[in-house]
Amino acid sequence: MALAITHIHPLMTAHSRSSTHFAIHPEMLLWPIEGDGFLLRHLARELFCFEPGRYPLNANALLARMPPDDEIHVFTDSREFLGISFTPLWKDMEWYLRRNPLDPLFVGRWWIAYDSPINDYISAIDFHFTCGQADEDHWRRAAQQARNLLIQLRSAREFLRILMTLQKMGHLRTAQFLAAALRVQGLARRWPHRGPFVVFAPTDEAFERMEFERVPGDGTRAADVRRMIEAHVALIPANGAIKDGLTVRTLGGRDMRLEDTQRCERSGINVILPIGEIFSEPPSRWQKQMQHKVNCEE
Repeated sequence: MALAITHIHPLMTAHSRSSTHFAIHPEMLLWPIEGDGFLLRHLARELFCFEPGRYPLNANALLARMPPDDEIHVFTDSREFLGISFTPLWKDMEWYLRRNPLDPLFVGRWWIAYDSPINDYISAIDFHFTCGQADEDHWRRAAQQARNLLIQLRSAREFLRILMTLQKMGHLRTAQFLAAALRVQGLARRWPHRGPFVVFAPTDEAFERMEFERVPGDGTRAADVRRMIEAHVALIPANGAIKDGLTVRTLGGRDMRLEDTQRCERSGINVILPIGEIFSEPPSRWQKQMQHKVNCEE
């Protein structure tokens, strides 16, 4: 293990959380442990050993469906299993030569492209590549940092799923608003809530009726953007039921009675329900704010 770390490939170190040349193929994330090795989290991982025909695979050689828990074994410590690669130095140089810090939205989009039911299972596991020399406190701190980052990356991934579903449904104005909130206002980095969610998606006609022309980043505060989105998002009940007549409470505190749930679209763990109005607190605040900016510009 010590020999492997001494001669670690730059393609591996590019996956470090603090790397200034973060890999463009971010299948893993690692946290160096001072005086020892590194803690690693996998975002996607092909099977190392399996019985062909028993476990269906997708086009990326990842599991197409989740196997029973008692049929999964994961090596989590290099003292249990360690594989060494003799990859040439020039292998996939373009993956790490470009200066590029970790971007949650980029990682989230990559993660969707390499989607698999096993990904959330495997990404929650701490892998220890160790020489057995560091104090346990170092590992605990790295594990906490890994948990915090993975929460953020999963939020970014699910926001992107919702965005892609909105575009597919033809809710282009809502998709535009959410995309700007993610990129300009950094919503994916600041979202404190955990799903799954019901997303009440205003139709394009609802935006037109409100004369809502602006998007986040164009004179709109990040806190106001988040409040508006929270007014349109509610937690799915613990039993997962989505049916007509059910009342849910939005993250903004508004009670919503579900109707026409046959129009719902699944988006990963979340559900999108089209609605014909835009909610805000108070109702006229957003219109006044946007109109004031227009008048100032004129």
